[in-house]
Amino acid sequence: MRSPTFRQLWLSVEHHAGDTNYCTQAEVLVLAAEKQTGFRPHRRTELLQERIAAYPKERQPTEKRSESQKAALEKAQFAKKETLTELEQARLFFTRVFNINIAQGILNPCKVFMIQRNSG
Repeated sequence: MRSPTFRQLWLSVEHHAGDTNYCTQAEVLVLAAEKQTGFRPHRRTELLQERIAAYPKERQPTEKRSESQKAALEKAQFAKKETLTELEQARLFFTRVFNINIAQGILNPCKVFMIQRNSG
C-alpha cells in the first residue's frame, strides 16, 4: 500500500492465525521496503535514551526489596541450621540418658519396648 501524498510504502500488520513471520523475517521486510523507497523513517532514539535512563530508578525499589528478602532468607537458613544442630545435640543427650537409665535398672527395657511399640 502506497501513500499518494508522501510516496511511502506502508506495511500493515494484521493477525492471521497460522500465518506468522518471525522477527528476523519482519526485519528483512522492513529493510527491503526502506531500500526500495529510498527512505528511512525517523527513529526516535531520544525516547529510548530517556527510557534507558529511567530504568535504574524504576528498578531501585524492587532491588531494595530483593536485598531485604535475601537477608531474611540467609537469617532463616542460619536459624534453621542452628535449630537442627541443637535438635541433634538434644537427641544425643536424651539417648545417652536413656541408655544410662536402662543400664542402671531405672527403666525396664521391656516396658520401654512396649511404650515405643504402642506409640509408633
